[in-house]
Amino acid sequence: MRFRGDPAIWAAWLYYRENMTQANIGKAMGISRATVNAYISDARDRGVVSVRIDPSWLSAIELSEEITTRFGLQGTLVVPTPNAEDGNATTVQRIGRAGAEFLASRLRSGATVGVAWGHTVLALAEAVTDPSIADLTVAQLTGGTTSTFDFSPEFCASLLARRLKARCLQVTAPAVVSSPEVRSILMSEGILAEQFRAIAQTDICVFGICTTAADSLVFTSGLLNPGELPVGPAGPAVAAIAGRFISADGAPILDSYDERVVGMGLDQLRNVETRIAVAGGLEKRAAIEASLLGGYATHLVTDERTAQALLKTGGI
Repeated sequence: MRFRGDPAIWAAWLYYRENMTQANIGKAMGISRATVNAYISDARDRGVVSVRIDPSWLSAIELSEEITTRFGLQGTLVVPTPNAEDGNATTVQRIGRAGAEFLASRLRSGATVGVAWGHTVLALAEAVTDPSIADLTVAQLTGGTTSTFDFSPEFCASLLARRLKARCLQVTAPAVVSSPEVRSILMSEGILAEQFRAIAQTDICVFGICTTAADSLVFTSGLLNPGELPVGPAGPAVAAIAGRFISADGAPILDSYDERVVGMGLDQLRNVETRIAVAGGLEKRAAIEASLLGGYATHLVTDERTAQALLKTGGI
């Protein structure tokens, strides 16, 4: 007598409204799983069931495809504008969660994950859940900092390693030293040379993109002093990636500052197979664009408003 005696409607109700599996529906109705699947398909064909996708997600998918094409990426994940169900999560937290899901989908046994540092990288590390993949290594891509903030290179790497139940390879040196000569001496030390040989084996890397505004992380972290912003042939630096600076056209700025950095170089970064940039916020539009133009990312995780802003500018 239920549903006017129509088994297709009954099966569709149990599947879509009661969230029962097809196997359990088959047991409840006394039919095979294949018959349940046929009934559900019949209900869709007859218009009894309609599948609706939230338009905000469709918009995000379209933006993802356009960003991927415009900047020659392998893929883009655009987080839609939040709705009431997202609660009080910030843009950084939402990008971090999406980045964590994407990273998990790329992991494989034996992989080495290189990690830079920053607010969004920390949010990603906090959101990662154990993927139950054995034999992972997390490598810190830059030296350490003297700052006490909780998104330092050391903390981001150690937290991600703990979440993944992976080995953690940390760099036992400062991110920036006093002179190129000091850097040369340090890099010739056995322990540091061994660490960077291991870092060179990175399969996947995750990094944030920092602006060079006066209140940005490059100054508050102590990497640079005010008034020391690097300038290259194409103009002043507009972005920093893993402690290295680039100009608006994406070119690395290879000045005296760069010669003092202890960490993976931008040329090395480009050689990593999968390079995931996690960054968003309209204030970062120019920095993200420069990073994409420079080819430092294979994949981008950003928010909807920033994606829309990126499409109003250059590209390749």
